[in-house]
Formats: sequence, structure tokens, C-alpha cells
Amino acid sequence: MEATKGKIHGDDQLKNIEPAMITTIDREELDKAESILDRELEKAKCEIDVGDTIYLAELLTEVRDKCDQGLQTLKTKQGEYKILVDKLEKEFHKKMKKKKEKFEERLKREKEKHREEKEKWEEERNVLKAENEKLRWN
Repeated sequence: MEATKGKIHGDDQLKNIEPAMITTIDREELDKAESILDRELEKAKCEIDVGDTIYLAELLTEVRDKCDQGLQTLKTKQGEYKILVDKLEKEFHKKMKKKKEKFEERLKREKEKHREEKEKWEEERNVLKAENEKLRWN
């Protein structure tokens, strides 16, 4: 089989597929690649000897395995990211709730303060009004 490796074009490219490259491929693209590899294998069966055909079949199996492994890794990472996003979302909502409660409490205190000031001013106004009435009649 070693002797046949030199005959196959693109062998180095297929052998050097990195998992990082695989994670960017979706299932539809994998199906297309698999279809192309199957067609090339069928064409190659007519043009090359049995050793090359076996090698190509093994290569196709290896590519499929790497792609499936990459997809599984991608699904695992996706699950990890979802858990992280959910956690961050909960923390965000918790912080927003605390900020809202603090804001509402501060607003309540401000309203109470304004109400007290208003009552104080009304009392002073009433006192001044009464004094003004008194001075008017005197």
C-alpha cells in the first residue's frame, strides 16, 4: 500500500485535516464531501489497481471518522457554551433585579423625602398665611 500512496493526488491534504478545520464544517458539507469522495472512489476503481482502491476506501473511512469526531467535539463545545451562556444570563438577570430593587428603594426614599419637604413647606405657608391674616386685622 505504501507504493500506491504516491499515485493518489490530494492525499496529503486529506491526511492533514486538523480537528480545528473540521469544526467549521456542518453536516450538509460533510455529506457533499462524502458524496464527492464516493464518486472519486468509484472512478478510481476503474483506473487504478486493487491496492489503490483499498487505500482510498481506508482513506475515506479515516476522513469520515475525523469528520464525525470533529462534529462530536463541536456538539460538546456547543453544549458547554450553552451552559456558560445560561449561567451568565442568570447572573445578569440576578444583578439587574438587584439594581432594580435598589433603584426602586432609592426612588421610594426620594418620594418620601419630597413628600416630607412638601408637608413642611405647606405648614410654613399656613403659618405665614395665618400671621399675614393676623397682621391684616391688626
